[in-house]
Amino acid sequence: MSWFGANNIKPNTIYELQARANVNGVWGNYGSSCQITTPDVIPLSELNETARLMSNNEMEAGIITPLTTLHIYPNPNTGEQLNVNLENLIPNSTLTITDIYGKVILNKPLNTELSEYNIEVKFDNKLASGLYFINIISNGNRIIEKLIVR
Repeated sequence: MSWFGANNIKPNTIYELQARANVNGVWGNYGSSCQITTPDVIPLSELNETARLMSNNEMEAGIITPLTTLHIYPNPNTGEQLNVNLENLIPNSTLTITDIYGKVILNKPLNTELSEYNIEVKFDNKLASGLYFINIISNGNRIIEKLIVR
């Protein structure tokens, strides 16, 4: 498991952490240090690095539930419609599409008890060329996929 270039991060281990910012290619000074403790769970890298929604209670208890996966196609896209496939969907999730500036293009509740869910999203207005983010949000957790419109 790695984290921002650090290798061999271990579960249930205390690490000393310092951070600094890079603004326009210039690194600032390190801030004060703090301690973090990694959760005692299976690292996502061991779960084929598939995106997943996990609650804080699950992390604290070390519970691993089925992965929620998000597939979008076609990608790159023409900006007219998008197919979204979700597997192991958590009930009462929300599909949100934003542009790179955070402007919400679509906000659609997914009020379904189905664990496998497919939806075809047709946009009212054709999306302009650029980068968009497809978000699935549930219980404060988020899965994000990038969408390229040409």
